[in-house]
Amino acid sequence: MEKQDILRQRLQEIIHSIADINAHIKDVDFHEFNTNEQMKETVFHKLEEIGQTAYAITQEHEEHKELPIKNLSNFKNAQYNLENEVAIQQIFSILKKDLSAVADEINESSYI
Repeated sequence: MEKQDILRQRLQEIIHSIADINAHIKDVDFHEFNTNEQMKETVFHKLEEIGQTAYAITQEHEEHKELPIKNLSNFKNAQYNLENEVAIQQIFSILKKDLSAVADEINESSYI
């Protein structure tokens, strides 16, 4: 598989994971999210997948710095945040306010 195809596949994985997260948190407020352990576990697992994929892209495709994924790589430790209940409200806010915009920006890039 060519490098460009691998990049496209990884970006599509990120977009798909963002869509999955959005489906889980649609019409959910922070209190409901924070008290629903199964939902949190699922969402944080998806965040970790996004983070690992974004990290791989930043390591293997340094020439594509204009992609909005560098900050996503910080989610590669999302499970740690969940287990230690670190910044859950901040992460929920990012999920609600910013994650869809990142997916839109990736979709609008010339790589998809």
